[in-house]
Amino acid sequence: MARAPKLDPLALLRTGVNRLEGSANAFATRKMQSDQFSQLVGQWLKVSLGVQHVAGKLLTKLYARLDLPSRTELAALAAAVQRVEDKVSAMVPAAPSLVPRPARTRRAPEPVVAADTQPPAPTPPARVKRTAARKTNGKAAGKTARSTRPNRAREARS
Repeated sequence: MARAPKLDPLALLRTGVNRLEGSANAFATRKMQSDQFSQLVGQWLKVSLGVQHVAGKLLTKLYARLDLPSRTELAALAAAVQRVEDKVSAMVPAAPSLVPRPARTRRAPEPVVAADTQPPAPTPPARVKRTAARKTNGKAAGKTARSTRPNRAREARS
């Protein structure tokens, strides 16, 4: 017993689209080869270029009335600003070489020591020289007035 071929709806759709596309391409090819089509395309190009030209003139007049710069004026302004930026960048000294930044970790980075140099010897902490406090108005400089509360040591003696 012979099996009937299964109907695939997507295959039917694909063949239908391919046939439609082929016929549309053939029709467009025939029409584009005619002289009428080339004349129509030429006229359409002339009209579109004319519309662009008129629109450009109208926009220029509108910009002048609104006291806005035109595209050419903006281009000239941008060129002038670029020249000024170039002059300023020529006057500014070159940036120093960028040192790589340490990794952002919670641990402190370990110091990098070159192989040919030794780390400097640790320096002893600086000694602070104490000077006698000057007396001003009967009080030592930098000290506040004594509190009125008796000292605990005095309380213990009495």
